[in-house]
Amino acid sequence: MTVEEFQNATADQLRTKANDSFAKADQSGSLDRPGFFMEAQFYLAEIERREQQRERAESAKIARRDFWMEVSVIVLIGVEIVLALIGLDAGSREAAKQISALNSLNQSTATTASNISKLTAAQTDLITTQKTLSMRCKAKWKSCESSRSSGLLN
Repeated sequence: MTVEEFQNATADQLRTKANDSFAKADQSGSLDRPGFFMEAQFYLAEIERREQQRERAESAKIARRDFWMEVSVIVLIGVEIVLALIGLDAGSREAAKQISALNSLNQSTATTASNISKLTAAQTDLITTQKTLSMRCKAKWKSCESSRSSGLLN
């Protein structure tokens, strides 16, 4: 077997070569056996080396996939943090607008309360004035009536 044939041989072909070496070892004499066992061990070692190489390649592929998944998670967490900060900023601005509106409403309510107090005082003064005028008119009316009935106003 040449080097190229050895490198291109499949695991089944290498296993067949190892089995052939074991068979030759069983049929040979005690001096040749160690050589055939070494040959079989050589083929089996190559099969094992290729299997480990395949496993390493698969592990590397899984490691790359895991790495990119972790990077994706980190990016998503970063995006979430940025969106949270944007939300906090928007909430802060909205709160400032609400505070401004509440302050304006508070001033308007204070002005309305002041105006109602002034209106109440003015109405109280008006009622007092009306009562006073009404009493004066009644008093004058009684004096006019008494003058009329006594004949002073003809």
